[in-house]
Amino acid sequence: MLDSYIGTIDYEGEGIEEAQAEVTGYLDGDPFLSASWVLEDGVLLLAAILVSRWEDKPLIGYVMTRGTAKGNQVAATLLEKSLRTLGDEGWKSVDAFITEGNTPSERLFASAGAVKLD
Repeated sequence: MLDSYIGTIDYEGEGIEEAQAEVTGYLDGDPFLSASWVLEDGVLLLAAILVSRWEDKPLIGYVMTRGTAKGNQVAATLLEKSLRTLGDEGWKSVDAFITEGNTPSERLFASAGAVKLD
C-alpha cells in the first residue's frame, strides 16, 4: 500500500504504521471481501482493490498498484473484476472517492464508465 502511494497526489508522508492502520481500519469496518482483490507475482503484492460498505452501498475505497507494476493495466483488471462481482451480487451502483487531480485514478474510473458527482 505504501509503495503505491509514494510520489502520488494522495501521499502525505505516511509511514508503514499509518498504512497498516488504514488496512486494519478497512478490515475492522464493513468490507466487501467478495469484491476485494489482490494480484501478486508469487512474492510481492502488485496491486489491490478494497471495497467496503458505505451508506448501505459498495464503496471502492482503495485501488493500489505497486510502483513497478504501474502502467500494466493491473488496476483496470482488478477494477473490472470487482465491478463484475458486485454486479453478479445484484448491485446496480458503486461509489468511489477519488482525489481531484489524481489523473491515473480519474482515467481508470472514467474508462470503467464512472460518472463524477458533485
